[in-house]
Amino acid sequence: MRIERLGDMTQLSFVFVDHTAATGGAELGLERFLLRTKLPARLVLFEHGPLEYRLRAKRYSEIDVLQRVDDSRPSLIRQFWRLRSAMRAAPDDVYVSNSMRAALMVSLARPGKSRHLYYLQDGLDAASLGLVKRLLMRYVVLPRVTGLLVNSRWTLSTVPARWRRLPARVVYSLSGTDGLVGGVSTRTETPTNG
Repeated sequence: MRIERLGDMTQLSFVFVDHTAATGGAELGLERFLLRTKLPARLVLFEHGPLEYRLRAKRYSEIDVLQRVDDSRPSLIRQFWRLRSAMRAAPDDVYVSNSMRAALMVSLARPGKSRHLYYLQDGLDAASLGLVKRLLMRYVVLPRVTGLLVNSRWTLSTVPARWRRLPARVVYSLSGTDGLVGGVSTRTETPTNG
C-alpha cells in the first residue's frame, strides 16, 4: 500500500475539505498544517465558523465556504451541488477529506478521474462506528477514494481487508510543528501489507 502512486506531490494542488468549521481536534490539526505547508493548498468548508475566522485572522485566504452568508440553515443538497460544481471546475486537484462526512460528500460529488484522499481519523470497526456509517464507508467511500491517509497504525488496522490494497500512509495528527520540513511532515510511515 504505497501512496507514491500519486506521483510527485509537490507538483499537485490540494483541496482540503471539511464538513465543519468548528474547531475540533481534526480541524485544529488542519489549521496548523494549512498555516505551515508550502504545498499549494486551499480549504473548502461546508459552513462558516471558528476555523474559517481563525484562518482568515492569520491571513490565510484560500478558503471557499459552501454555505452562503444568508443561509441560516444550510441545505445539505445545496452544499453537495456547490461542492460538485467546484470539483468539476478543478478536476486535476487532489481532494483531501478531513472528516467522515466530507469523505462521503466528496466521494459522491467526485467527477471522473479526480483524485480523492481520505484522512481517516476514526476506526472503521464495529466498536468505533455504527452499522450505517460502517456500510457507507465500506460501500460508498472506500471504493471511490484514490488513497488513505490515516492518523495511526491502529486506525489503518480497522480498514476492512478488502480495502487494504488502497495506497495508504500513516500521517500522525499535527499537534506541533517540530516535524515539518519543507511543508511536509516527516512523521509518516508507509505501512506494509501483512
